[in-house]
Amino acid sequence: MISVFAWTIVIESILGGLFTSIRPYLPYTAASTLSGTPLGGSAFGPAHGVSGGIPLPFAAATALLAGLAVLFCAVAARTTVARDVS
Repeated sequence: MISVFAWTIVIESILGGLFTSIRPYLPYTAASTLSGTPLGGSAFGPAHGVSGGIPLPFAAATALLAGLAVLFCAVAARTTVARDVS
C-alpha cells in the first residue's frame, strides 16, 4: 500500500510534471480522467496545474487501468502462490 501511495504522490507527479507527453498514460492520471477531472487538476507537486497534453478518451483510460489490473494480478499470483504457506 505504501508503494501505491508513493507512486501516486511522488513518482507520477514528478513524471507528469516533467514529461507532459506521457502524463495521460500514467495510472493515476488515467483514473482521474475517468472521474472527469481535467488533466493536471488532481496532480500533486510539480504536475499540479501544468497545462499541455490531451487526456485519454474514456474507453482508452478504462482499458489502460483494466490492463494494469490484470498485469498486477498476474504478477501477484505468480509471486504469491509459490510462497503461500499451506
